[in-house]
Amino acid sequence: MTRARKGTCWLFVFFLLCPVLMAQRTTGTLVGTVTDPTGAILPGAEITVTNVDTGVSRGAVSGDNGAYTLAALLPGLYRLQATLPGFKEAVLENVRLRVDQQRRADLQLEVGEITEQVTVEAKPVALGTENPAMGEVITGEQVVELPLDGRGFVALATLSAGVTVPDGLVQGASVTGRFAGGRPSSVAISGQRDYNTDYRFDGIPSKDRVYGPVGMQFNVDASAEFNVQRGDASTETGLSGRINVVTKSGTNEFHGTAYNFHRNKVLDARNFFAAERLPLVRNQYGVSAGAPILKEKLFVFGEFEGLRQRRTLALVDEVPQTQWLEGDFSNLETPITDPSTGEPFPGNRIPTNRISNFANTYIPF
Repeated sequence: MTRARKGTCWLFVFFLLCPVLMAQRTTGTLVGTVTDPTGAILPGAEITVTNVDTGVSRGAVSGDNGAYTLAALLPGLYRLQATLPGFKEAVLENVRLRVDQQRRADLQLEVGEITEQVTVEAKPVALGTENPAMGEVITGEQVVELPLDGRGFVALATLSAGVTVPDGLVQGASVTGRFAGGRPSSVAISGQRDYNTDYRFDGIPSKDRVYGPVGMQFNVDASAEFNVQRGDASTETGLSGRINVVTKSGTNEFHGTAYNFHRNKVLDARNFFAAERLPLVRNQYGVSAGAPILKEKLFVFGEFEGLRQRRTLALVDEVPQTQWLEGDFSNLETPITDPSTGEPFPGNRIPTNRISNFANTYIPF
């Protein structure tokens, strides 16, 4: 095999593995054990999991130890079914699976005809015991319903313990925040620098490599949920924290949203240094929609967001006095020294010939 063909083969393998590698962080896993009422394990049981919204199903078979694993499942609401000859069919309803969650869902089969069915309701999981990583899931309901100044999902990460929006000239809500439409674009996790936070959208890295904020802001209505993970247990990135965002997908039913958030100066306070309340007209608007192309097989989802803002800012700054621009600092008590001799300039005046050509060009005398 030639070197070119070998390279093509490796590239092909890489693209085959990419979805699997990304799914490790943007999907969830269901694990459990199938037993009878006495607690005895039941190997060979057929397990079927069905997404309630899309109707997409996956299957597995319990092993010799009665255990099963269903990996790479999209976050959502599921229905679990288990069948085995000589036992009633067991159904577990409303199994909620979160992003990057490994949830245990044990099934118990009762002796009887396979045509009979026993249905139980899944209980909320109070504590995850299958995954050592620490973190919280910010649900889609929280993303949409909680008030957000600028409607940036990154601000909601502060609902998780140990997460803060950093202050500073180049961090978080200042310089990078302005480029993101005035909304926070980076967070610090567990006391580390915000540059040490990793961001993933559907498994794809999205991080500005210069300042470290999130590389892309999008309509929060397009976010299904996201996971804030502290103290990453893996060595995948070597960073102190991670935010995994899962975007919405279409379902078997058409669904969509349309919004326009308007702000003006009516409820604003007057700036202390301004004579009156400054003009402000801000409109943040957008739409999102999802629908099936082929029911239970192929779906589509899209979103758009726009921002229009017209405002006036009151800035307070110090400007040098005209005589200072000419090198005359005689009105200052602080002596101005000659850097070449260390002696004060006579009268605190810098001679004209000691002012550089660059300064003469830059400063409008």
